[in-house]
Formats: sequence, C-alpha cells, structure tokens
Amino acid sequence: MSKETNEEEAIHSVSFDLEGSSSATRKNIRPSKSGEKEELISSMKEVAESLKEFVEVTKKKMENKKKIEIKRSSRSGT
Repeated sequence: MSKETNEEEAIHSVSFDLEGSSSATRKNIRPSKSGEKEELISSMKEVAESLKEFVEVTKKKMENKKKIEIKRSSRSGT
C-alpha cells in the first residue's frame, strides 16, 4: 500500500514539475535569440524528463495491478 502511495506522490510531483517548468519558461524566454533557444531547449529537456518519469511510474503501477489481477484470478480458480 505504501508503494502505491509513493507512486501516486511521484505522479503528482511530476505534474507539478511540468506546471512549474512552463511558467518558468514564459518568464525567462526574452533575453536574446541564442538565450531563447537555450532556454527553450532546457525547458523541453525538463518536460521530456518529467514525462519519462511519469511514464515509468505509470508503467510500474500498471504492472503491479496486472500482478494483483493474476493473483486474484489464480485464487478464484482453485
């Protein structure tokens, strides 16, 4: 149960990170064209990393649910 809670907290922190990244990007995009590109690239990397973490957590959660369903179905079959 605590593992699921940790996964849910990770999902929420990822969504907050995404929100923070987008607002930070809007504020800091104006320095110069090369600065804009670097900031945009940096922001995109942050979003990609957050998305990657979200997918990994979701995948683990789905695998755990599948294992639980398999256990339940094997118990009811006996």
